[in-house]
Amino acid sequence: MAGHEISHGFDQIGRQFDEHGNLADWWTNATVNGFVEREKCFVDQYQRFTITAPNGTAVHVSGNTTEAENIADNGGVRVVLLLSR
Repeated sequence: MAGHEISHGFDQIGRQFDEHGNLADWWTNATVNGFVEREKCFVDQYQRFTITAPNGTAVHVSGNTTEAENIADNGGVRVVLLLSR
């Protein structure tokens, strides 16, 4: 869970704040462009997922809506995998 929450500091919203919580543009243009390119992969991947609602109907995941959480979840899992080596 800690890895997930820390990852939010580097998502599309968290990246806009410095270490003191002040609104600050601290990423280079190259870093922003790389992030934007990679975040599209998350959106595209999660757009293909479908879950079953309690009433049994299929519901498609909105990759745009869940983007920040998907990135943070993946960051948290990555931390766990790296620490478990």
